[in-house]
Amino acid sequence: MADEEVEISRGNSAASLLQNTLLIEALDSIEQHFREAIENSALSRSDVREEAYHMLCASKVFRKHLTHHIETGKMASVAFAQREDQETRERDHREWDGSPDGRTGSGYPQSS
Repeated sequence: MADEEVEISRGNSAASLLQNTLLIEALDSIEQHFREAIENSALSRSDVREEAYHMLCASKVFRKHLTHHIETGKMASVAFAQREDQETRERDHREWDGSPDGRTGSGYPQSS
């Protein structure tokens, strides 16, 4: 499988994950839990707030990582489609021209 195809596949997988309602609910719930821990911790419990903050950041990094794969997959998909289109146009041009390499010939049968 070509690199672009791998990136497209990974992007599709990441998109599926970020569209999975169970995963989204879990992440939202976890993030809400850490926000509440930050807001409701005692003033003397900076360690609790700091740990909750780091966990909240980790959740955001997780989402960004998946989003990065989605965007990379989209770009790979565009590049793949453009390359396929270019190859099709070149092949069609060679067939229309009538020469095997597309460089010479009028495309009309030669009379002997």
